[in-house]
Amino acid sequence: LVGTTAFVVTVYASFSESFGALGVSLALWGVFYGITNTSISALFADSISEGERSYYFTQRMMLTKLGCTAGPTASLVMFAILGDDWTMKDCAIVMTFGQVICLFGILILCFLRDEYIVEHNESMALEVERTEAIVSITEENEVQQSCDHDTEPRESQKSLLCLPQHRAVPVLTVISDVLAGCAAGMSTRYYTIFFIDNLQLSPSIVSLLYILSPLGQMVMHKIAYISGRKVGRCQIVVIFKWIGTSFMICMILAYKHHLHVSIICILYLLRTSFANATSNLTKSIIMDSVPRNERGKWSALESVNMFSWSGSAALGGLLVSSKGILFIFYVTAALQLVATLPLIVLFERVKD
Repeated sequence: LVGTTAFVVTVYASFSESFGALGVSLALWGVFYGITNTSISALFADSISEGERSYYFTQRMMLTKLGCTAGPTASLVMFAILGDDWTMKDCAIVMTFGQVICLFGILILCFLRDEYIVEHNESMALEVERTEAIVSITEENEVQQSCDHDTEPRESQKSLLCLPQHRAVPVLTVISDVLAGCAAGMSTRYYTIFFIDNLQLSPSIVSLLYILSPLGQMVMHKIAYISGRKVGRCQIVVIFKWIGTSFMICMILAYKHHLHVSIICILYLLRTSFANATSNLTKSIIMDSVPRNERGKWSALESVNMFSWSGSAALGGLLVSSKGILFIFYVTAALQLVATLPLIVLFERVKD
């Protein structure tokens, strides 16, 4: 119902050129994604045996990225037919076509059921929960004493920054995801403006970039999964984020030194391919480290991550207005490096 309403309002906003209606439609889509992502992620994780989630989360993300090429492909074809120019009418037609594609995804949600949840050994699960409860109480007492008196450094180190040991992995992973989401949200919405205003790219070239970007991320998702099994999931996430940040800095420097537009575009594609290819690993880390009955709650934190995108995008707009678009790219790079710090702490704690 929410998704269908968002579809109708978006189509209306596109052709009426109403900025207020467009804002309402985006808010409705945000509510829709917040509702569906929480339940779908939890249902998906519950349907996979432990130890296999990295693989299936990777396959899911690869299919998602493949789906992300459908919109830009349609845009490329339609702009080629309608005229390779940024006009309100042409953009409205392209947006409407994209909304029609979304309807198929909304209809599929009506057929999802929780009949395929993997049932693990219940007695073992109960025993694990009892053990975790006892360990949690013991560790909380030890951590409190360590934090208050600072007389037992070994216990403090074991409990990791005053977090219970069994909560350290999911909490720090979520913190890393939220920081990375804030960093990405500050600049993601402004790449298109950078392409149009700074690089003077046509609609067809921008659409081509948004086709190649998800395809590159598909490849890197698979490489990240394979590498994570050999090197470690946290280690690979950190390495990929650092490489992505390095390419972003190179992209900025290439623009400032007036290198050819094609070089800047290639650096952008490399940056997005590396920086956005690790969400499958962080999600599998979270789902592997929390009890099944809490996965819905932890999946709900994805909504917080999406909200952080909106807030950071607004902050990014203010910074772009006052400091310029390149400044926001620098801030994004710095925050993405900071986002890897919680994962570095987990190098020895996450099972691969």
